[in-house]
Amino acid sequence: MLYLCPNCLRKRNLEKADVNILVATLFLIGGILVLGYGLAFGSPFWLIGAFLTFVSGATVWYNVSRRGEVPPEIVPETMPEAGISAEEKEAKSDEAEAEEAQRLYDQLFTEYIEHWGIQTGTQLLEGEIQAYTRHGDSYAQAMRKIAERNKRKTH
Repeated sequence: MLYLCPNCLRKRNLEKADVNILVATLFLIGGILVLGYGLAFGSPFWLIGAFLTFVSGATVWYNVSRRGEVPPEIVPETMPEAGISAEEKEAKSDEAEAEEAQRLYDQLFTEYIEHWGIQTGTQLLEGEIQAYTRHGDSYAQAMRKIAERNKRKTH
């Protein structure tokens, strides 16, 4: 199962809704133009225009309402995982993990900026983090993997 942080999940759902709204709006405009052409010149195309206008208008309405919803998140800590007890999960402090991830991020950020420049370095590092988190790694795991991979590159 793919686990995403709540912000990443919200962002993904918003991006999907935005794309659907954009495409449906283009079809809505096309439907209105075809409807106007059909009615103005007595062409039977007005039926196609009316259909396009209705369907794309409903699609825009649905996605705008969906965009406002906050999707329910599946938090990995609440999911039963085989072989790991609750005590083992609690043993590793979330705060320590967050501090380690922040330390690694700062270190990697400095390395990327020095090598690639501020804009490109930032984009590359954020892209690598997103690639790992999209595939189910936590933010802290992603930072550890990137740091380990970069360490192997330099040695």
